[in-house]
Order: sequence, then C-alpha cells, then structure tokens
Amino acid sequence: MKKSILAAITVIICLLALNIAVINIVAKKPTVTSTIASTSQITDTQHQLGQNQNVSNANIQNELKLKRKTVYLTFDDGPNKKWTPTILSILAANHVKATFFVVGTAIEKNPELLEREKREGHAFGNHSYDHIYREIYASPQAYIDSLKKNDALLKSKNITTFVTRPPGGHRLDPETKKWLRENHMKSILWNLWTGDGDKIAHDSQFLVDTTQSGLSNLEDRDMNQVVVLMHDGLAGVPRNSKIYKDMSITREADLEALPIIIRMFKQNGYTFEVLK
Repeated sequence: MKKSILAAITVIICLLALNIAVINIVAKKPTVTSTIASTSQITDTQHQLGQNQNVSNANIQNELKLKRKTVYLTFDDGPNKKWTPTILSILAANHVKATFFVVGTAIEKNPELLEREKREGHAFGNHSYDHIYREIYASPQAYIDSLKKNDALLKSKNITTFVTRPPGGHRLDPETKKWLRENHMKSILWNLWTGDGDKIAHDSQFLVDTTQSGLSNLEDRDMNQVVVLMHDGLAGVPRNSKIYKDMSITREADLEALPIIIRMFKQNGYTFEVLK
C-alpha cells in the first residue's frame, strides 16, 4: 500500500515538473537571426524586400533590375551619313539597341537615317537643335528654346522622347532644371566615356583601352549601371577647324572599336538597354 502511494506521488511530481517546463517554453520569446548574403547584391535585395509584405512583385522586379549589370550605349551629334549607317549595321549584327542623342540640323540633313534608327528599334534623346555653344548657352531660355525646336522636329517625325542631354555635358542652371521637371523631362549625361572626342584618339585601341579602364573603375565602386558616351556625328563643329579634322579620324576609330566594346560588355555579363 505504501509503495502504491509513493509511486502515485512520484507520477504527480513528474507531471507538475513537465507542465512548468512547457509553460516556460511557450512564454519565452524566440530570438530571430536575420542573415543577408553580402556577396550578392541581388540576394540582398530579395531578402530585404521579402521582409516587407507591402512591396508588390512589380516593385521587387524593379529593384532587382537596378541591381542587374546594365549598359546603355549612347551616341551623340548625329545622324551623320558617313558614320551612322555603319554604326547601325554593327548594332544590328550584335543584336544591340542604343540611344541616339540627335541634333536638329543633322536630322534635317539626314531624315532617312532617323527613320532607319526608329525602324530598327533604337531610342532617342534631345541633344539641342544646332549644338552651337555660343548660341544655345547664351542664356537659360536660349537652351530651352533649342530643346523645344528640336522636340517639335522630332514630333513631326512621330518621335516622342523625354530624355535630353546638354551638348558638352554643360552644367544646367536652376531655370532649365525647373523647365525640365515641369515638362517631365530628364537630363542624362554619362559615367563612362570612350574618349572618342579626344584629339589623341586616332585609333580604335585607344577607345577600347579607355573603355576598359573606365569599366574597371566603375566595377571597383560597385556601379552596375553604365551609360557609355560615343559619337556618330560632328554637329556644330566647323568643317574648316582643326578639331573637325581630328574628330573625323576619331569617328572612324568608333567604327572599329564598337564591336570590341560590345563584346567587352557581353563578356562581363552586361545587358544592353536604352534610355527612356
């Protein structure tokens, strides 16, 4: 009898101890450790956005797109009948689209090339009407008027663009910035220049080496969005000037360097896109 009572007491004690343990486990708040893989920017973005249930799938894709290695080939100062056709053929052969920052006076001289650029799926930017510095930069309104005139010309060709680029990468004044904002336009420069406007750029290897050096510098700073500046015209440059003669050589170098530059970006995992 005594043994039965002792066994019953032992069971009761064990059950009480178990209940106390369960209560403690339930009451204790769990500690969550969040780990983000620092070796991959895309993984970082997926993890960070995944914590916010209010972020839509579309927004996640947009964020990932910004992390993807993307290159935008841009060509200023055309169209030009001497170089633009070959550039377009090279782009087509490599299945690459580019953005052409066109000049009004060049469009008027070569309307068929503008049509070809549009037909082959390239994008456009407004690079002023005549590219003549002393005129377009005489005042803020002068540059705005030049953009307006070129915009009207483009629209007459059924082309609408909200992207602009000031000739020479000129620094914009507050009045011009305000006008651009009010008209939903953007001014986009570049972060990698091939050096094709430099008077010593007499051969394609110079352009290739300059591009490779610039790309390495951007990647060292983890910059995956690359806007490349090249030229397919000589708008606004007097034909009798020394720089015109130098740059005419430079444009030939562009034609030779372009396929190599395209291959360089493809081998480094870049996707080609256009500015809009």
